[in-house]
Amino acid sequence: MILRLSVAGAAAAVTAAASLGGVCSAFLQPRPSPPSALGRAAFCPSSDVRLRLLSSLSSSSFDYDLESGESSSSADADLEYGYEYRKANEKPVFNRRLKRRTNRSTVAFSKHLSELSRIPRRCSPRAARAAAKAADDALRATMEDIRCGAETEISLNVIVFTIVLRGWERAASKGVKGASDAALELLRVMENLGDAGDDLARPDALAYSSVLNALAKSAAKDRGAAARAEELLEDMIDRYLDGNDGDGDGYAAAKPNGVSYNTVIAAWANAAAHSKEAPERAEDLLRRMKRQWEERRDRDDDGDGDELRPDVLTYSGVINAYGRSTRDDGPARAEALLDEMERSDDELLEPDAVAYNSVINAYARLAARLGKRRRRRYGGGGGNDNNSGGGDDGPRA
Repeated sequence: MILRLSVAGAAAAVTAAASLGGVCSAFLQPRPSPPSALGRAAFCPSSDVRLRLLSSLSSSSFDYDLESGESSSSADADLEYGYEYRKANEKPVFNRRLKRRTNRSTVAFSKHLSELSRIPRRCSPRAARAAAKAADDALRATMEDIRCGAETEISLNVIVFTIVLRGWERAASKGVKGASDAALELLRVMENLGDAGDDLARPDALAYSSVLNALAKSAAKDRGAAARAEELLEDMIDRYLDGNDGDGDGYAAAKPNGVSYNTVIAAWANAAAHSKEAPERAEDLLRRMKRQWEERRDRDDDGDGDELRPDVLTYSGVINAYGRSTRDDGPARAEALLDEMERSDDELLEPDAVAYNSVINAYARLAARLGKRRRRRYGGGGGNDNNSGGGDDGPRA
């Protein structure tokens, strides 16, 4: 009698072990056989393929029709993390994001990381940091096992990395200090792997967006986060252009879009309270985005540049940056942008309640600042106003 353990039962056992704080040892245990020659060479310091992950070890996938990209049974889609997977006892599906098939070990490991990094909507920064770090540690432990030559079917692709990046992004939204830096550091690891020739680990637009979001959410307290977000956007643009000029290393999937620009604009808006240059930096991105869209629109009519078309979120982000700044001309500049939206014939620029409220809040903040200056100048609640000469209600220069 042969005892057969279903993959579903194994996956359930691993999930239960993970909930108790264990590691994904079912996937990380090295096989009894010695590492292959490829496994020994992939992380040899003197090797030409140094820093390249053993993605070829995941080649032991299941039979699948790559031409049709379809299968007879239905797939469960995890849209949040951008991949599709079969139930544990079914064949893997063609992965649209990777443009290739994904084996069950990689899918199970991805789900394990998702469980580690998941946090409730209401949780403390300490809990959010612990969840993100647990997923990060599990990923790095797997990388170390592969570096040491352990044979495994797990393929550390861009989806696996992005799950951990999103964990740090959620931690940044909870105010965890250093979360955006951890996400940026992991992204640099992906870039190094991609530059070394690992196509599966090369970051795409979703991976970059996760780090940009983390930096944007940290910009209110981290004074350098907005600048790092814009630097990352510039790096993203350069890599995309270099990868599509015929001589690049294939960063076509990292094409910047309107979401990328809007996220950096939001970062500058969050930093406006402590950075006087923030509103102008945000508006510069808006003008650059609009100029690039108009150039592409005039060059061809196939809609290729629509992903850079400014919308109400783009303008509202810049208006919010002026409204949050300490500049006295901020409300006037914000209102000028609102007028520009109202005069535009573009249906995407029709002002919404957020845009109007941002301008109103800008004037409210200015009034509060002027009142505070007046109280500082004349003392207390303004009891010396009768002696200020002519009853001038405004602050004196």
